[in-house]
Amino acid sequence: IVRETISGSAAIDFAPKAGYTEVTLRHEAIDFAGKYEVRYTTDGSEPTAASALYDPAKPLELEEACTVKAILKEEGKDRFGAAVSQAITVRSGDLKITATRAPGKTTVRIEVADTKHFNADGAVIYYSKNDGATFDEYQVAGGKNYVEFDTDKAITVVAYLEEQGKTIGKDVDEDITVDPVTTEPTDPEDPKDPTEPTDPTDPSDPDDDTDAIGGIAADGAAKVTVEGDSIVAPEGSMVFDLTGRRVRPEGLRAGIYIVRLADGTAVKVAVR
Repeated sequence: IVRETISGSAAIDFAPKAGYTEVTLRHEAIDFAGKYEVRYTTDGSEPTAASALYDPAKPLELEEACTVKAILKEEGKDRFGAAVSQAITVRSGDLKITATRAPGKTTVRIEVADTKHFNADGAVIYYSKNDGATFDEYQVAGGKNYVEFDTDKAITVVAYLEEQGKTIGKDVDEDITVDPVTTEPTDPEDPKDPTEPTDPTDPSDPDDDTDAIGGIAADGAAKVTVEGDSIVAPEGSMVFDLTGRRVRPEGLRAGIYIVRLADGTAVKVAVR
């Protein structure tokens, strides 16, 4: 009497990942040291000796829900062991949220974190701008796997992905801040102030075609001098800043001043 020897059974291990499920097929005995082969199917059909051969070095990466069935044959045994079966679900991929800040506005982008296992057909990004109270949806189309919007106030964004044939993905959330708009006061007496109108008689202007001597316009140059932070001019002269305000000729800030002489002529002076 010849008795056939029957192998042990396979075991199916699985681990849900972002956008796919990793499946490992092995001997049911964790400490089994012998050689064996595993044949499997993912379409629900019964596996046979002609079914796909599992490579232990390459776990299966399944991107759709299915039923995995497997049989195992040990080296030296006559027959495969009993078939085993496992229903597999697949979770939708993960999203990532990035924020690009500018004064008064932040641009928020919500996109698929890893497109390797991403199925764009029918995929929807659900996102909330109010910490999950309500959700908007974006239908992925045209290869654009992200949604983008601007906000002028601090918000909490919550989002998740849903792909066809997969369960919904994990929630991702991010607190979004907005940088304030800052304005610097301008100084009308500062010759470097970019908001100050160009004056064709200003000796500091690169386009000025007026001759200058020591920062004083040529017209009346012999009558007016600059000594440190003071302007020395003939008696009866008056000193004005560029706003037209009369100022004392001593203790002046760096800037451009107009000296009106007693004879009615005007001289532009630069105090450095």
